[in-house]
Amino acid sequence: MDLYLENFPGIYFDSFHDDTGGWMTALSQANGRTLRLPGGVNLNSIVSATLTLPRSIRIVGQTSRSVGNPPTAIGSAIQAVFGGPVFRYAPPDRTAADILLEGFHVRGGKETYGAGNGIELTNGYDCRINRLVVSNFGTNNIAITICNSSVIKDTYSAFAGNANIHIDSENIKVENCLTDAGQYGLQSTAISGNLTIDGGGLFEGSSVAGLSIGGARASVTNTMVNQTFGGKGLIAGPAAFRLHLGPGFRATGAQHPQSTVGIDLGTIIEYSLIGVSSNSFQTGAKFSEGFGDIIGGQLQGTEIGLDATGGGFWAQIIGTVIAGPVHSLLHRSGDRIQYLGCRFDDGTGAYKAPTILAGNPVMFGANASGLFARRALDASIDGLILGGGNGTGIVSASGPDTGGSGFRALRIPN
Repeated sequence: MDLYLENFPGIYFDSFHDDTGGWMTALSQANGRTLRLPGGVNLNSIVSATLTLPRSIRIVGQTSRSVGNPPTAIGSAIQAVFGGPVFRYAPPDRTAADILLEGFHVRGGKETYGAGNGIELTNGYDCRINRLVVSNFGTNNIAITICNSSVIKDTYSAFAGNANIHIDSENIKVENCLTDAGQYGLQSTAISGNLTIDGGGLFEGSSVAGLSIGGARASVTNTMVNQTFGGKGLIAGPAAFRLHLGPGFRATGAQHPQSTVGIDLGTIIEYSLIGVSSNSFQTGAKFSEGFGDIIGGQLQGTEIGLDATGGGFWAQIIGTVIAGPVHSLLHRSGDRIQYLGCRFDDGTGAYKAPTILAGNPVMFGANASGLFARRALDASIDGLILGGGNGTGIVSASGPDTGGSGFRALRIPN
């Protein structure tokens, strides 16, 4: 049998009374049951202490996504008049939580209470967050820690002090969520694993990065990062490996100096980018080591399309549009990187020769006029292989040629 929150003594939903005692009574009776919040417009429940969630509970309201900055409630809202967390699940022994939080608004007051999370789920598994609006907490709006096999879906999180969604857990799915502002839209840490982000989500307006991915085995598809106020699009954290960015992933900047890098792979161990797009950042994408494949898609920067340093173990960039008015490709170093069938231009469709400062990449491209420009005045090039169809002026050097062995430039006519 369902329980109805408005039937419990001490529940007012009127913005004037403290409902904390009524909530605690209701939660103590709701183990294994559904607790339903009242419907209507602009219903506001005040709470002044953390509400501990029992195992196996469903709290269900009728709130739809709201508007405004920070958003106001359309339906039932819980207003915290303390730092938080408002809802917390943290049993002493790890258990199957079987928790559903759905269809209501949890609102903090970070201007008054500088630290605290909105919702904390830890030391369990099987938690679901669906159609929530969570906003304005001093630390993280939603924090999932060691709470495996959980899902966040169709949720709007905005104006967190740190991350709108913070994940320290494995086997987490984030589907069709929207975040706005905060330092990070979503931040996962070193212990995270098997993180899936999909379903048409949008992460926008964060000051540091829309997505910061740490840990192992993360997949991001059908997702957009829109950094309209600067920052990076996606950061692969220092402990990240096996990152897959798939079709439908797009990072967009704001065409000003604060929008630095669209996709920053850092020193990630293993990565694949298939059909992804990054544009309007100073640098479209950047990597420095690891095993990697970049296939198709477009990497376009307001200055540099792709910045490749080191290359580490191996990298292949195949059939990708790489564009930037200063450098289409800036290859700083790396001997085991291959650029195959890529298009290099200045962002307007006009050809822009790649810049190779050091290292011996393999380059075969279709638009091969002026395919290679060596700009370092004292670099020695060894074993560089270039090829292109119907090209002229394949090699140009702005400084003196200091030699090198095995240097080959091929012109392959049609």
